[in-house]
Amino acid sequence: MKIPDIGGLSLQKKINRLGLNIPIIILTGYGDITLAVEAMKRGAIEFLEKPFRKNQLMNALKAGFDLIEQPASTRRLSAQAARKIRELTKRERQVLDCMIDGMTNKATAKALNISPRTVEVHRAQIMQKLGCKSFSATLRLTFIAEMEDTEFSDRLIW
Repeated sequence: MKIPDIGGLSLQKKINRLGLNIPIIILTGYGDITLAVEAMKRGAIEFLEKPFRKNQLMNALKAGFDLIEQPASTRRLSAQAARKIRELTKRERQVLDCMIDGMTNKATAKALNISPRTVEVHRAQIMQKLGCKSFSATLRLTFIAEMEDTEFSDRLIW
């Protein structure tokens, strides 16, 4: 995120503007939810905060190479992701929308008039239903689903 003279998000924006269709993995020691959401909205396939485990990086690299080698699979993945998200309950969708907006559990709880613990439970259920093991994986799946499901088009800004 702190690349001298440009910054990670600015570099990602330039890559996108140039139309370079390459998987981007963000590695940072200065991450937060807002930056992660922004990077994922712009198409990053992973957002890893230092220190990260070797297997996390290896999994991200494998996902990136898979995207390069099998672009047709992206369409299939997008349809599967959209289907999974449509199966969430109304409340889970509300919590997911707050996650997309980069809101904390506390802010989500206040916005939805529920307890922060209830938000945590819903987030865990969302991640389980979507088959995601991390916050960034949940965002990535949601943004992949946006490519298939026009219902998300109004929510997400690329």
